[in-house]
Amino acid sequence: KSGGPLMDIVVPYEGQRTGFLADDVESYAKALEEIASLDDAERSKIASAARQSVLHRFSQETFEDAISDRLIAPLRGKA
Repeated sequence: KSGGPLMDIVVPYEGQRTGFLADDVESYAKALEEIASLDDAERSKIASAARQSVLHRFSQETFEDAISDRLIAPLRGKA
């Protein structure tokens, strides 16, 4: 349960759930049971939040801003 999905992928976006986490047979079964119990609207809501999260956090603009802030600005003495 360290790094990866737990840290920054399957996290709420604008207060909305973006997915499910599991790390053993029991938690996978529980997650699948929960997914199967959701109605179409709720599954669509989670899927939409997940897509929006990815588009926002992993866009070209976000990547370029991160490079600028973390690599270029310190070289210019603006950090």
